[in-house]
Amino acid sequence: MKKEFTKQLLSIQELSNLSEIEKGTIRVWEKRYHILEPQRTDTNIRLYTLDDLKFLLNIKLLIDKGYKISKIAAMSNREIEELIADNYENDFSVSTHVKRMLLDVLVFDKESFEAHYNQISETNDFKTIYMDYIVPLLYYVGVLWQTNNLDISHEHFLVEIIKQKLYSEINKESINFKSKETFILFLPENEIHDVGLLFFHYLLIVNQINCIMLGATIPLDALDKFINSEEPIYFVSHLSTNFRIEEITKFLQELILQIDNMRDKKLWITGSAIHDLKNNIKSSNCRFIESIDDLENQLKKIGHAKEKMESR
Repeated sequence: MKKEFTKQLLSIQELSNLSEIEKGTIRVWEKRYHILEPQRTDTNIRLYTLDDLKFLLNIKLLIDKGYKISKIAAMSNREIEELIADNYENDFSVSTHVKRMLLDVLVFDKESFEAHYNQISETNDFKTIYMDYIVPLLYYVGVLWQTNNLDISHEHFLVEIIKQKLYSEINKESINFKSKETFILFLPENEIHDVGLLFFHYLLIVNQINCIMLGATIPLDALDKFINSEEPIYFVSHLSTNFRIEEITKFLQELILQIDNMRDKKLWITGSAIHDLKNNIKSSNCRFIESIDDLENQLKKIGHAKEKMESR
């Protein structure tokens, strides 16, 4: 059974950003067609519920199919949902699926989410699904959560589904590691957002590069055995939040101090938080990976070096 939305409130700017409908258009639709009835503060500022967002996202889906707002406004919620189902049964556009899966997250509808995911899986490989669908979806949910407009349960609901997909894709790949380097994937102590790290793990396995997945919240001393190893080691962290940037910076600086004079030990840092780390972490042994293209180029270089070794 679908659960009720939380009743936390969105500003009209947040509603506009998430629905991709201009604020002025929303105001006009409210006045002319009474499609939404926002709450008002004492200073007359509009506030909207997640139910309002769901309704507006549905309207946007129909507008994108060419329906007029005057016709949509005269329909019941059920009629709108049936019309969406009729129009989008075979729709494969990225923006449509992201919006539909966002709606699934808002109402905890795993069955519908899986149906949409299976539909996009028919025409896309997993890397494309992750970059074009999952990353934007995580962004939308993250914005809502950070502005206190979603319960943390919504974020956890989505993250657990995505992690299941990642584990499934990782397990599909045959283990055939041949690289001389070993990648140690970890998050610093008290860091728990490991979806990006799992995707990195997936890419390493696809590229047949040796890797050891340690996962989240790893203390520094747990890396000692790898720091002291005689084999080439790449330490990798994917950092997607800025909430503990000072603690994370200190952790990474201490790691760099231990490997800074080692030619066969490197640190790679990926994720959206790297922009806050760049000014604080300086080392020839540390590389900031700024995009998926940059990451794949670096992995290809390692792969080419592996092929040269095998051909000797």
